[in-house]
Order: sequence, then structure tokens, then C-alpha cells
Amino acid sequence: MSPARMAAYWALRAVLEGEDLPRALVRERDRLPDERDRALVTELTTGTLRWLAALDYLVVRTSGRPTSRLDPEVLAVLRLGAYQLLYLDRIPASAAVNESVTLAKRIGKTSASGLVNAVLRRVADTAERPALPRNPGPHGSRAAQLAYLSVAGSHPAWLAARWLDRVGFERVNGTRRFNKPGSQERVRPNPGTYIY
Repeated sequence: MSPARMAAYWALRAVLEGEDLPRALVRERDRLPDERDRALVTELTTGTLRWLAALDYLVVRTSGRPTSRLDPEVLAVLRLGAYQLLYLDRIPASAAVNESVTLAKRIGKTSASGLVNAVLRRVADTAERPALPRNPGPHGSRAAQLAYLSVAGSHPAWLAARWLDRVGFERVNGTRRFNKPGSQERVRPNPGTYIY
């Protein structure tokens, strides 16, 4: 079991329970000696949070259960696994699924390991994976535009609605490029540098 995935799980759970992201990330990253593991914790946690709506959409459709009926701990494992399958090219699908099943067992959710395995295998299989809402274009219905922006773009529905009202679909859709994996620039403090 990868220590980075375990740390990402705890950071994600902390943030979803109300802790601020920087504090949760620093706490979990500082426990890991390897810089590559620390980088993976950051990628898994921030990426999962960035694409939460799209991940939940897929989890709901592949599990047949609303997120409210899934154990929050199991849901966090499913979200992390689905993020790796959809957005990280360098992690093989088999590794993402197997590590997620192992993670479920490690956190004491052994009874849910079959569910985690089944859901993530469906997400990994592009033939079985439900499609995210398609781009309806500027002439599509408002409902289709909102579904596309809030699910495929992973924007909060209220924010997507506000943007549509203020600037229109074409302009809002043009900003989606900033949500693509790897496009966000990150700033982090250098602990050895002081500015006076």
C-alpha cells in the first residue's frame, strides 16, 4: 500500500470534514520522507477536490447509489481511485484499482472492498464508463449547459448558473481550460526563506 495514497486519503477526509486544505496537506505531507510521495499526496488531494463533481457523477452512475447513501470513508476512497483512473496517465488502471481496494481494507472497510473494486473497474473500462455530459454548445438548452459546466467542468451549479447569466455559455466554456489537470499553477512557501 502506497503511503502517499493513505496520506492523500486522510488529507481529503480532513478537508471534506471542514479543515482547510493547506493545513491538511502540510500535516500529511510532512509525515512522508520521500519528495515524490509528498508530490503525489498533493496531486491526489487537490486533483480530487478540483474534479469532485465529475468524480461524484461517475461514482453515482457506476455504483447505482447516490453519494448520500455511500459511507463517507468509502466515498473518499472511490473518489481518489476514480481521479487516478480519469486524470493521471502515469498510474496504471490496475494499480489505481488495487491500491484503492487495499486502502478500503486498511481503513477498516473490508466489507466495502468488493464495491470499491467493482465501481473502479467500471470506471476504468471506458466501454462501461458512463459519459460525462456533452458540450451542448451555445444553442443548447440552459439545463444542458448547466449540466455540462457543473459536472464535466466540475464547477458548483450555483456558480455555473451565475456565470451563464452574466457572460453567456461561450465565454464561460472558454474558461474551462483553466480547470484542466496540470494547468493550475501552485504557489508554496519556501520554509528556509524569510522576507523582511
